[in-house]
Amino acid sequence: MGLFSRVLKSRNASSSPASHAGAKPRRRRSSAANGSRRRRKRVDFAQAGSAGSSSAASDSSTPVSAYSASAWGSGSSGNCSCSGETRYYGSFVPYQALAPESGSGGSGGSYEYEYASWTGDSDSDLTKAVFPQEANLLALNAKYVFRDRIYQGEDTVVYKALHRENPGKLLVVKIIDDDRYTDDEPPKEVANLLTLQGHPCIPDLLDWAPLPATGCYAIVLPFIYASSVLSSEHGLVATYLYDILRSLAHVHKRGVIYRDVKPDNILFDRRRRRAMLVDYDCAAPYDDNDRPTRCYGTPGYMAPEVASASRRERGYSTKVDIYSAGIVMLELLLHVPPSSRRGFRSHAKVRQALDAKKATDPDDYNSPAWRIVRSMLASDPEKRPTAKRALRHEYFALNRDNIDETRAVATVVAKRRTHSKSKSKAKAKSKSKAKAKSKAKTKTKTKAKSGSKSKSGSKSANSRRSRSRSRSRSRVSHLR
Repeated sequence: MGLFSRVLKSRNASSSPASHAGAKPRRRRSSAANGSRRRRKRVDFAQAGSAGSSSAASDSSTPVSAYSASAWGSGSSGNCSCSGETRYYGSFVPYQALAPESGSGGSGGSYEYEYASWTGDSDSDLTKAVFPQEANLLALNAKYVFRDRIYQGEDTVVYKALHRENPGKLLVVKIIDDDRYTDDEPPKEVANLLTLQGHPCIPDLLDWAPLPATGCYAIVLPFIYASSVLSSEHGLVATYLYDILRSLAHVHKRGVIYRDVKPDNILFDRRRRRAMLVDYDCAAPYDDNDRPTRCYGTPGYMAPEVASASRRERGYSTKVDIYSAGIVMLELLLHVPPSSRRGFRSHAKVRQALDAKKATDPDDYNSPAWRIVRSMLASDPEKRPTAKRALRHEYFALNRDNIDETRAVATVVAKRRTHSKSKSKAKAKSKSKAKAKSKAKTKTKTKAKSGSKSKSGSKSANSRRSRSRSRSRSRVSHLR
């Protein structure tokens, strides 16, 4: 039986995949060597539910956009840099839905999961599997209950989970295939999150766990009920961009450059009406005297000084994040649907889109929304505003009422949610008190009944004794 299916216990013995006798352990390969050569096994995810079916229903040839599953899917290395690979950083091919097998015992249908089957006599063989290894789940199983797998990448896997001590709150457990950490120096993404904690638009790092047996590590983050922002939602669009710039201003203030702003890394929390900037694997400490020169980011959202090798050699600044945020905003203003947001291939394509807008609708082109976007998309990074300066733009001043209204709605919804929770808790307490009172009443009734029975029994015993005594006396008197 495949080891991963044994962990999930989601298949019956009759439908479990057969083990491959004599199969050798498969070692990790490069992305070019993997791909179609990986052995595919069919594993039934009984806990997948609607998340698995929705991801399976999407087109397998297109990366998933800014929903909560895909936005966490950043690898720790590889696709982040300009290596000429076909896959963009953070994108992945969704699972292919298969017809549910009869007798599989799972309600979520069968899905494909890539792993290697092997035979071995010791648990150390678990560490030789292709990522994600079963040993990672076994190491974290004592602390977390894994509900569903919501993302699978080349070197990243993300699970929806619950903490065993606090099962009422959903969490995200992200396992990264990266062993570049020590006891004194945490992984890069963990170090970045620890540096940037304390901002409402940046997720809290709840916990992280080294997994040295498999050369991986895991980070635990709060689960975000996220959805995409549509271009027609004007108030939400202003709030969306405002929160992106707020988070970038905080990141830059802490001396960090983000380098991968894109829709997949921005989650809009519908409950709190707030955009969250996630996935800090490409982020790095920034020093203006020692500017970075390596190529990081996602093609389509890179600033021209990063995409151009000649300009990149001279180094780039935090203004590359402003350019990427401008591309995100430009797609919203051009009413690009969430599933088609891929950015622009070059800065020339950006200029073509701006010139076409100027020719077709000059009045809208001169509006505050388009003015801030044009300033953020300047080819010269010195002409772009900083995140702190962009927050004081006229566009946000005019949309202050919409932003405040969005925040007010979020606070009202949160108050209603807490009020309903307190009501439910009060009802549960009153019910428990009523049950305790009823139990006490029944106990007193049973005690009273038992006392009356004991009293009646003692009276009957006394009467029997008196009768026997009188009889014995009458007999003695008769004998006399």
